[in-house]
Amino acid sequence: MERFRYTFCPDEIFLQTEVVNSCFKERMFNPGDQFRSCMREIDWERGNPYVWRDGDTEELKRSDRLFARKFSARYMGVVNDIKDWVMSQE
Repeated sequence: MERFRYTFCPDEIFLQTEVVNSCFKERMFNPGDQFRSCMREIDWERGNPYVWRDGDTEELKRSDRLFARKFSARYMGVVNDIKDWVMSQE
């Protein structure tokens, strides 16, 4: 709590901070590729960053990343589709 108390966007760094301070660090970090090392699917070509929309579900499912950025309440269909897909993988 002390580390994130005065952070502007703690939700964007919390999980990554926990992982890098865990035994999983060596299995996830790729110092040669900053985008791969954060394991987030971020599309800087179509936006700043691109907001994932309904219809982008298959692209996100094909990704080898654990996280994605950026979502909006305006396009909750893609969020719900990914959630349902993840839940069905159990």
